[in-house]
Amino acid sequence: MIEIDKPIDRSRLRRIFGKEYHILKRRVDWAFGAKKWAKERIDLTYPHTVFKHKSQILRPLKDVQMYLQLKFK
Repeated sequence: MIEIDKPIDRSRLRRIFGKEYHILKRRVDWAFGAKKWAKERIDLTYPHTVFKHKSQILRPLKDVQMYLQLKFK
């Protein structure tokens, strides 16, 4: 059987600063790292619809009437 070590107990202050440290480290890497990130998002629209569905997904809920789940137009 494989034994797994328990995590080291850290103080509350250490956990808070550790979390903030890793957040800051990640953001610095995003800003100054060598990896290139997308600068803008292009909205692509296509001339043909490939797939479309209009199935309603209804499920019984506790204390909720089924007709309340229907979407009326």
